[in-house]
Amino acid sequence: MDANTLELRANIFRDLNVLLDNEKALRSLSSFLSMLKKTVVENRTYSIEELHERIAKAEAEIAAGDVLTNEEANAEIEKLLPWLK
Repeated sequence: MDANTLELRANIFRDLNVLLDNEKALRSLSSFLSMLKKTVVENRTYSIEELHERIAKAEAEIAAGDVLTNEEANAEIEKLLPWLK
């Protein structure tokens, strides 16, 4: 592990320590980490059937209006993680 990685880890743990006493922040952080974990863990090869299922699910969400504009998504991220501004 290089020095940059160690410094990054230390900064993350300092930030986490500040948030541990704030239930709302913990809930937001938990939600974000779940989303991030899915993104990282799901970085794998999908079968054609799985891809079709994912596409069908996404199309159904779009048809139902269950989407965010880029601006809405950015605003939500800034609200949940204001230190990233």
